[in-house]
Amino acid sequence: MLESLLTARHHEVDDAVIDSLHSLFPSDKWHDTARYMISRALTHGQRRAEEMREAARTVSEAGLSSRMSSACADWEDWASRHPEAATHQGIDAMLDALLAARESRPC
Repeated sequence: MLESLLTARHHEVDDAVIDSLHSLFPSDKWHDTARYMISRALTHGQRRAEEMREAARTVSEAGLSSRMSSACADWEDWASRHPEAATHQGIDAMLDALLAARESRPC
């Protein structure tokens, strides 16, 4: 959600992306749900990154590539360095704050 919506916001299509989720999972609250999901990464990113590194190790031990879990750990680490963005009440303001943070600490 974080990577997708930051990219969509950058290209000014975030509302269309969020609205498209309605066709997959009908809900009138996707803007709120997206904000909530991203705020959890901002708040709990460090712990989640550690969990994803454990998952990556488990995947690797099975002889498989852990590209997805390793990438998730990287995103969670990055999100954990920007907890202040979670103070924004709307998804638009939260994404804008994160895009601004990207300039000082790249994703």
